[in-house]
Amino acid sequence: MKILIEMSAEHYSELLGRCDGSSSQFRTLIDGCLDRRPSSEGFEEVAQILCDTREAQQLLEFAIGVSTEAAEEIQSCLTCFREL
Repeated sequence: MKILIEMSAEHYSELLGRCDGSSSQFRTLIDGCLDRRPSSEGFEEVAQILCDTREAQQLLEFAIGVSTEAAEEIQSCLTCFREL
């Protein structure tokens, strides 16, 4: 089953920059896209990553060791997905 992970562009870039280019996490992240949305401060960029639940769990495990904030965003998406 597919899940859409959304996170700040900053956290996305941080994860992407810390991935090994041959890893499965890199392949999952590189398939993501950036979306520019209106916000109270003008515009914000949000990364959107469509992946299956296994890939999302792998991203979460990777993010835990790299960026607490990114891990929290991924966990939030997984939690919302499980509640549906």
